[in-house]
Amino acid sequence: MADIKEKIENAGQSVADAAKKAGTAVKEGAEKAADWTKEKADQAADKTADAAKKTGDAVKQTGQDIKDNSGK
Repeated sequence: MADIKEKIENAGQSVADAAKKAGTAVKEGAEKAADWTKEKADQAADKTADAAKKTGDAVKQTGQDIKDNSGK
């Protein structure tokens, strides 16, 4: 009977170890996904800021061109 109890305890421990290993793998994957997402969001923010600056500069230049040509 002790042999069966020991086998059940060992099986339970194996299941617990496998669950812990799986949980660790999921955690690591989630951390990698979060890092990737942050990196891509930062890149998108930089591109958006650059585009906004270029648009603002173009509007400013267009306004100046209109002002310069309105006196002719």
